[in-house]
Amino acid sequence: MISRARWLSQQAKEPEPYYEHKKIGYNYRMSNLVAAVGRGQVEVIPDRVKRKREIFDYYEQELGNCPGISFMPEADYGKCNRWLSVILVDNDEF
Repeated sequence: MISRARWLSQQAKEPEPYYEHKKIGYNYRMSNLVAAVGRGQVEVIPDRVKRKREIFDYYEQELGNCPGISFMPEADYGKCNRWLSVILVDNDEF
């Protein structure tokens, strides 16, 4: 299974001297440049998540008492990064 997953993740190219694909594969390889950018981003993740949570809190404070508007609650088992602020609007109440 591991060998097949690697093969699919590297475009599923057949072992021929030319490009031949009998299956649909993917290109999940990461370049050194993308890896370097990712490492740099890891250092600022806590700040980004903090800011996203502040934005969500602002939305909830300003809109939370409006009839027909509700926000996705945070699960008890973790801490949401709030990358997306999900709002449900009930048209009948709103």
